[in-house]
Amino acid sequence: MTRQFLATPLGGESTKLPPKQSLKETLQSQAKQEERLAQYHQVVALRELGLNQTGEQERPQKASR
Repeated sequence: MTRQFLATPLGGESTKLPPKQSLKETLQSQAKQEERLAQYHQVVALRELGLNQTGEQERPQKASR
């Protein structure tokens, strides 16, 4: 004999899922995420070259005494 347990919300409340995004919203969200990722990769590449985000050379930091 196998036992089957069913999870039920406390207090008889129904579990609500967030509304599903439309295809347009999903595509816009993905495009924004791709833009942010491309910008991140650009910043990382500039930092590896010793440049900041505006393309200016990073100033060496003075050692504190």
